Amino acid sequence: MGANCAALQRPRREHKMMVLGLDNAGKTSILLQMKQVAVVPVASTVGFNLESIRCQDLDFAVWDLGGEAKNRQMWRIYFKNTISFIFVFDSTDRGRSVEAREELKEVLKDDNLRGVCLMVLANKSDLPEAMSSMEVAEELELAHITDRKWSVQSTSATSGQGINQAIEWIKETISEREYKKNLGSSRQTIREGSVNDNK
Repeated sequence: MGANCAALQRPRREHKMMVLGLDNAGKTSILLQMKQVAVVPVASTVGFNLESIRCQDLDFAVWDLGGEAKNRQMWRIYFKNTISFIFVFDSTDRGRSVEAREELKEVLKDDNLRGVCLMVLANKSDLPEAMSSMEVAEELELAHITDRKWSVQSTSATSGQGINQAIEWIKETISEREYKKNLGSSRQTIREGSVNDNK
């Protein structure tokens, strides 16, 4: 099942969302599922893709940033005003777990992403060699994250499995954050995470 999202013709107020991850993790295929476009084999993104997408009742400006090593140093240029970000992890590629973990740690240090909710997509979960969401959380050391809400969702970019659940979590988290902001709540340390498998 694809995500309950669609490309926008006339965007309203948009929430800026980053889609990050190593090359070949499936970021652009995830974006295609969010647009409800048939997923076809795609080359690694050079630079970025930008799409305006309506997911249920929220509008997003989704930035899909290239994940090759030469592109990652440029990620931070795009972080300002980000409301949520997705980190796509290839759950079949155990050999790059350390590389992915270190990249995520560097991203989390950026002041422009301070407190921004994190959704980790454990992609390719439909393959037999895939790690579970719990294993992915352990590999990325997500339990050490205490300054924002985070969640891990098993997904398949080819079938759309898990993407609706991920978007629903992001939507609820953004709504909660904006509600607290309107009340004038001060930022507090957040010790909250969730792990979700579809298997």
